[in-house]
Amino acid sequence: MHYRLDTTLLPTQEKNIELLELVYKAFNCRDINAATDLMAFNIKWPKSEENKRHVKGPESVCSCWTEQWSDSNTEVKPLSFHFEPNGQVLVNVECIHRDFHGDVIEKATVGHRFTIENSLITQMDICEARA
Repeated sequence: MHYRLDTTLLPTQEKNIELLELVYKAFNCRDINAATDLMAFNIKWPKSEENKRHVKGPESVCSCWTEQWSDSNTEVKPLSFHFEPNGQVLVNVECIHRDFHGDVIEKATVGHRFTIENSLITQMDICEARA
């Protein structure tokens, strides 16, 4: 994992990286409670990779992930973190979708754009990865 920045990491940026790494680890370990503990009560999360609508609240994120995991075994690996001028964090991630026999169905690099307030994730959007 690497960090692309023009300057030295600020303490808030370091904390945001740690927070996001914990969320990805919890997701990959299927530890929903650990992940949702890092989210605001009014979290907005994309319902699908089409990113057309959001679910709201940690319980809705749980339902969304449970549904996703019933279709495939998904692993998401953060590759790099980019800090945007508006305070959001864009994470380039490798998404690997496997069937339940372990065969890769799909592998793609995408962007996850996070809004973080008071050390909690308040929104995530799926976008193009940054080059």
